Amino acid sequence: SGASDGIRADGLIHRRGPDSGREHVLEGDGYRLHCTGCVLHMRGVQMAPQPLRDGEGNMLLFNGEIFGGAVRVCEGEADTTALLSALCSTHCVLSLVASLEGPFAFIYWHARTRRLWYGRDHLGRRSLLRASGEASG
Repeated sequence: SGASDGIRADGLIHRRGPDSGREHVLEGDGYRLHCTGCVLHMRGVQMAPQPLRDGEGNMLLFNGEIFGGAVRVCEGEADTTALLSALCSTHCVLSLVASLEGPFAFIYWHARTRRLWYGRDHLGRRSLLRASGEASG
C-alpha cells in the first residue's frame, strides 16, 4: 500500500466522524507515524477533537465508550479526555487499559518514553486501522 491508499482511507474515515477531523504526525529516527482521528460527538458536554494532545506531547486517539474500570469519567466529561489524563499519570499503561469496561480501540503515544501503545477491547468491537509501507523519498 502506498500514499494513495492513505489518502483514500482518510476520506473514508472523515465520513465516520463529521464533527471533527485532524491529523498529528509523529516523526523519529526511521519512522513517520500519521495519526488521524475523526469524531462523531455523542458523549460529554464538549467534544474532544482527536488526536487529543496534552502540553507534554502525549497523544491519544480513542474510539469507544468507558463504562467502568480504573478510569473515572465525570458527568459531562468526554471519555477521551478522562482516559488521556489517566494514561499520563499511570505507571502501568497495560494494566489501566486492561481494566477498561466497554467497547474501545485506542492509540496512545507517551512522549517522554517515546513509546506507542495501541489495541482494542478483547472483543474487538471498534475499528483500528493500521498500515505500513516503504517511505517515499
